[in-house]
Amino acid sequence: MKQRKVKIEIGGSTYKILTDLTDEELRWIENYINSKLHEIQKQAFFQLDLERSYLYTALNLAEDLYRLQKKLESIRAEIAGLSRLISKHLESDEEAKELKKEND
Repeated sequence: MKQRKVKIEIGGSTYKILTDLTDEELRWIENYINSKLHEIQKQAFFQLDLERSYLYTALNLAEDLYRLQKKLESIRAEIAGLSRLISKHLESDEEAKELKKEND
């Protein structure tokens, strides 16, 4: 998709960015960031300035990303293990079929 200039609103401020995301994808990201930002500001024991709010939000988003990557790695490892088991099972089935043919 071709890149285009769009406006997004984060933390009450409007930013112009260049993106190839669809409007739906962009709105989801915008809403996700804003909800994280709101969550950080709500949990703070004191009034956070915008810079710190953005920093803590970025750290939270990075933590989410890290956990998702770890989960993805785990799922990929599980898929690889299952794939090996299936391959072994198929190989043993083929061997069994060949032995049956030889004995018939």
